[in-house]
Amino acid sequence: MENESCIDHRAKIKKKDIPEFISLFAIKEAFVALKEVSLDDLFKNDYSDIVCNEQNKYKVFLKIFQYEFKNNVKLYYDAREKINLMVEKDKDFTDKQIKNNEGKYEKYQKKNIKEFLDKSLSVYQMAKYFLLEKNKKIIVEDYSERDSRFYDVLENVLNDCRFFDYYAEFRNFLTKKPFSENKIKLNFSNGQLMSGFDVNKEKDCDGILFRKNNKYYLGLLIDNKIFNKNVLKNIKINLEDNYYEKMFYKFLPDCKKMLPKVCFSRAFSVNYFVPDKSITSIYKKGLFKKDNQHFSLDALHKLIDFYKKALEKYEGWQMYSFSYIRDTKEYKNIGEFFKDVEKSSYTVWFEKIPEEYINQNVKDGKMYLFEIYNKDFSDKTKGNKNLHTLY
Repeated sequence: MENESCIDHRAKIKKKDIPEFISLFAIKEAFVALKEVSLDDLFKNDYSDIVCNEQNKYKVFLKIFQYEFKNNVKLYYDAREKINLMVEKDKDFTDKQIKNNEGKYEKYQKKNIKEFLDKSLSVYQMAKYFLLEKNKKIIVEDYSERDSRFYDVLENVLNDCRFFDYYAEFRNFLTKKPFSENKIKLNFSNGQLMSGFDVNKEKDCDGILFRKNNKYYLGLLIDNKIFNKNVLKNIKINLEDNYYEKMFYKFLPDCKKMLPKVCFSRAFSVNYFVPDKSITSIYKKGLFKKDNQHFSLDALHKLIDFYKKALEKYEGWQMYSFSYIRDTKEYKNIGEFFKDVEKSSYTVWFEKIPEEYINQNVKDGKMYLFEIYNKDFSDKTKGNKNLHTLY
């Protein structure tokens, strides 16, 4: 672990002061300036053998980088040799298994291939440290002082290398779960089955969630009218009745697209929002966008104020608190505003439905009811909970 003095020193460096690319000469000058910081504070104990034999901080840095690169290259060649031996001695790629570090058995072909891919990736990533690249394009004009004897070779090699394409294909193939022909995908004649649980999507996706006595249930609707608004209004429940609690879930999807789409569409703007000419002009000319050369903070704030009024006015959004939205003057770009809207545009609540009503619909074939269960619901469960249980 690095000492606090080194961490405190680095904390003073503002991120915006660090250029996109840094030359080795600049790194050398930075090490020279660190006169009061000891070598032990700068480098991990893993490199003690290198540190103890050299006092020049920049030279220590270069030696550590060289050590890491050589070590990665060695591991790559070791992994490649395993692949060569595997192909030579086991040309049919049988299902032989070996113990892994956890004591579990796995196919040794898969283990060796995964190891070879990971070691190749390490070498590739270290080589890319030197690449002057932005948005997957080589930058030449801004760095004319670069040494072409080095960069021309490096760029030709890395540009010709489609390593990530191969890596992703191998990884996806090796880690995919075995397909069983005994399994059948059920969609109950609905291609959108359970692709969303928003209240407005229930009739399209035919999925509803219930809870009862700390247990959770999935309802699959065969008749998607049994829980529409008019039906629910007429369902009465007495205090002594047994009941399920039906989940009602609402959220505003993709705010950065949904808000402009609704607020500036003819169908809605006539009846709800009616943006004046100045707001329409700001939106159409993009004066609220930071990358627009005519960007205006005043224009941005006017548009945000318009959106705020729209959020309050449209009855379909009145169920949200929008509690994360700040004072308009605090926003420096439209993205910050949309993020705050997104944080607030999510709500879940439960309402009681008589157990008798649920059971009758199941009996009549209008709905299937399944209990949702995993190991975390058991009283005897131990260890860490699954992520989908926690979140």
